[in-house]
Amino acid sequence: MKNLKVGAALLVSVAALATGQAHAKSRTAADTLAATTMLSDLVKLDSTNPPGDTRAIAKYLQDYFAKLGVKSEIVLAPNGKAAHFILRLKGDGSRKPVLIAAHSDVVPVDQSRWSVPAFGGIVKDGYVWGRGALDNKANLTTFSLAVARLVRNKVPLARDVILLAEADEEQGSFHTSWLEKEHWAQMDAEFALNEGGDTIWDAAHKVRQVGVSTVDKLTVTFRMTANGLTGHSSRPLKIDETANGQLIAAMTRLLAFKQPVRLSPTTRAQLETLAVSATPEVRAAIRSVLDLPPGPDLEAAADRLMALDPAGEVGVSGLLRDSLVITMIDSGVKANVIPPTASAVMNARLFPGADVDAFIADINRTIADPRVQLKVISAASEQDPVAYYRGRATVPASSIDTDLYRAIQSAAAKQWPGARVSPMLLTGTTDAVPWREHRIPVYGIGSTPILKAERATVHGDDERVSVEALGQGVDFIYDILTDVAKQR
Repeated sequence: MKNLKVGAALLVSVAALATGQAHAKSRTAADTLAATTMLSDLVKLDSTNPPGDTRAIAKYLQDYFAKLGVKSEIVLAPNGKAAHFILRLKGDGSRKPVLIAAHSDVVPVDQSRWSVPAFGGIVKDGYVWGRGALDNKANLTTFSLAVARLVRNKVPLARDVILLAEADEEQGSFHTSWLEKEHWAQMDAEFALNEGGDTIWDAAHKVRQVGVSTVDKLTVTFRMTANGLTGHSSRPLKIDETANGQLIAAMTRLLAFKQPVRLSPTTRAQLETLAVSATPEVRAAIRSVLDLPPGPDLEAAADRLMALDPAGEVGVSGLLRDSLVITMIDSGVKANVIPPTASAVMNARLFPGADVDAFIADINRTIADPRVQLKVISAASEQDPVAYYRGRATVPASSIDTDLYRAIQSAAAKQWPGARVSPMLLTGTTDAVPWREHRIPVYGIGSTPILKAERATVHGDDERVSVEALGQGVDFIYDILTDVAKQR
């Protein structure tokens, strides 16, 4: 009886949310309920990486589409855990396939910091709550249900539509680069959709900007290690001769590490879009950054803009410079032992086309201590990490002169009239690289609108996505697919 009451309450809630939007005439309460139910189900399937076991999600999707009479494939990696789900709706072959991809693994969670069970799939206050709700199971839900709608509506297709739920995006070795080497035929396409965009609501839940990522920043990870004298803490050593002292000094010097401002045509367009919905003060600061030539005045203007967005809500963080952040520190095994070794892990985000070797040299010059060793590390490849990152730095941005990008623009105009669609640089990193390496355009989108403050829940606490946004997201993706794949 309790479950019946919960289901009834949810149905009433989504019925109310299925109205009042530009595209709501064709959306029913049942459509919104289906999206809410699927996302809740997917959140409940814990796919934390590590260990990155996505088999249950792949099976869930396979069973779901089997009920619609659609066959699919699950590619299981050699580790027996990383499962890639692949479905192909056949077209008449007159045009090359379109692929839509959403990863199914999620990052770990500290449950003590959450107000709800992180893997409970709780629906309350008009939101679906849980780890992965935004990153990236909302996209997985909207992509899947848009494909299901193509099936139910018997839409005649001129090109194959490929749905991929990939594994090991957050961490691990059996990601899309592994899939490319082993199963390229199943994922080859003319162009693709992936995660990485930004669809932003204002306070009135009106979408004013739709950012479509065409290129990702390059992520480079380093380990900084110091080795020093050891002994009992009751006999203090000169701090500069201990590993901790050397590491702390190096990290202190890195506080001043700052790269020059770099603006590309993509980031300029992105800043113009951000200015549309910004406060007058932030808008003026953005204007200064865009108008000034390279030099000290531009650097000062960039610093002022960053100071106006300390929480990252505006979205300028990471757009202006190559960045370096200390993310992990490791030292000591016992309170009364001076440790012989201390280390820190640092993550850098570099602009496309960056000179990786020059960036490493800059870090070493800033550390300025030969006793502190810097090593480039990577969990993404077995090859030499520096060579791997050099190669990744050359991956080009995706052209926006394609039928798929125009379909995104058209669908956004239909779903969110007046919203500004623009290409953007993703300051994070996705698993879109294999396609871009093949010169296949990939567009990162956020299919479900979010409030700016909700960005912080991605990889953070109380991650959630709006039920209203889910309904809009399914419509958005369906319109894109029908535009780009339907027979004329």
